[in-house]
Amino acid sequence: MKTKLLLISIVITGFLGQGLFAQNCPGSIGNSSTTTRPHFKIASQTCNEYPNSITINGSTFTKGACNGTNLFYDLDSGQSPLPSEDTFTVNFGNGDCVYVNGELQTLFISHNSVAESVQIYPIPASLKNGLYLKGPIGLQLEVFLVDMNGRIVLEEKKVLEGNDKLNINGLSDGVYFIKLISEDGANTKKVILRN
Repeated sequence: MKTKLLLISIVITGFLGQGLFAQNCPGSIGNSSTTTRPHFKIASQTCNEYPNSITINGSTFTKGACNGTNLFYDLDSGQSPLPSEDTFTVNFGNGDCVYVNGELQTLFISHNSVAESVQIYPIPASLKNGLYLKGPIGLQLEVFLVDMNGRIVLEEKKVLEGNDKLNINGLSDGVYFIKLISEDGANTKKVILRN
């Protein structure tokens, strides 16, 4: 019991200490997005939370208009347009946000340690279709899923094989935190599960 309480304390401390919400990925791409002017849908009154310059698929974009729930970035001169207006990887300065067909697929992919480079998708995840981890093949991970009350609802040891499904059967809709621990470090991410 003491071990579980200590682990919960460490996990919650890790959430706070690692700046869980430092990477702010807009939830979707807006309808006005083009290959030279991406349009992001954001929470109201959050324009100042986004950087003046971002990188998308290696090209640099500068913040254009931002009002209400609409954030636009303009392609810098001499940079290559995007191959698609709604499927790309964007770096807002603290990691990558991956969008496919206009929808956010991962909240944050950091490149600091192996555990932090593991992608968790889809976000939000369907309870019937599952939650997946994608990372270096052979990576050994300890995976903890913690609910908003600090209870560990899933604990697994995994050796990644490519796209690995987590067993989330029996869990309820809601917001959870996933803690990934590898030999060289740890990372915590927020996930949303829905029916």
